[in-house]
Amino acid sequence: SKDSIRFKTYGSEQVHKYKVKQISSNEFVFGNSPNVLYFQIIYDTKYKREKISLYESNESLSQKNDVAVGHLVEIRQDNLCIDEKQLETLYNDQKREIEAGPASNGGYFKLEVGYNTITKDDVIVREKPSKDSKGITKLKLGTTVALLEDTNIVDYIQPYGGSHWVKVRLEDGKVGYVFGAFVQWKESFPLDYELNEPPRK
Repeated sequence: SKDSIRFKTYGSEQVHKYKVKQISSNEFVFGNSPNVLYFQIIYDTKYKREKISLYESNESLSQKNDVAVGHLVEIRQDNLCIDEKQLETLYNDQKREIEAGPASNGGYFKLEVGYNTITKDDVIVREKPSKDSKGITKLKLGTTVALLEDTNIVDYIQPYGGSHWVKVRLEDGKVGYVFGAFVQWKESFPLDYELNEPPRK
């Protein structure tokens, strides 16, 4: 039975654990009345994994008006629980993704070098960091690239908004530029990584 949940927020390093009560096939409640929260587990088609949405009340749950979202790392048969080591990795990866968005001063945070995953189909790799530059090739959803540098060049592509152009190396060794909104952090380069080494598949 699914009877507990552990989670971490971006504002705290502490892992919180709560007893939960299952109220439907994919809906749960935790906390002590009147201070309770509801959550729902659904499949996130974008990231290809289970997503948890938190709700302040049963009414907001029925209206799908969530107050926070996260991703489920592991469901164990004996309880609903997120493995702490995996949770730490997920926490850091999601934090990097958030930091790639707008900064408080109106600019954009730098995207960190390392292996990244392409998040949509037909992403164009360009010769220069501009949407007007000649395309080198197109990448499929899920392709791994090596992000070598954040150019700090901001551009806007609708409906995806603003982001930096990043310099990437492809699996065949070619180097080009991709719009930052289309990459998601995967993992750090190994210590012995060389810039002429294609990314691991």
